[in-house]
Amino acid sequence: MELSEGAKTGRVIVGGGPAGVLDQIGLAQLLHELPHAKIRLMRMVTSARTIDFVDLSRLKTKFPYIMMMPQFDFLEFLCTRAEQLPSFQQMC
Repeated sequence: MELSEGAKTGRVIVGGGPAGVLDQIGLAQLLHELPHAKIRLMRMVTSARTIDFVDLSRLKTKFPYIMMMPQFDFLEFLCTRAEQLPSFQQMC
């Protein structure tokens, strides 16, 4: 797989919805084995106060967080799994 420089250095965010779809097709656990960060809370800190404006940990879902990982790793993961499907044809 050949990717642009941006894809090699960029980051991808996988939210609960896409993670749920990957879970339905048996890929979520494999995806979680790749190096990633989990974001559960988004906080804004000012000199006057701290504001928690997103708290994903309160969601009643299997994936109450956002996964962040290198874009290249995510795309390579998807392409590697898709290549195992007989009808898959890479278009890039």
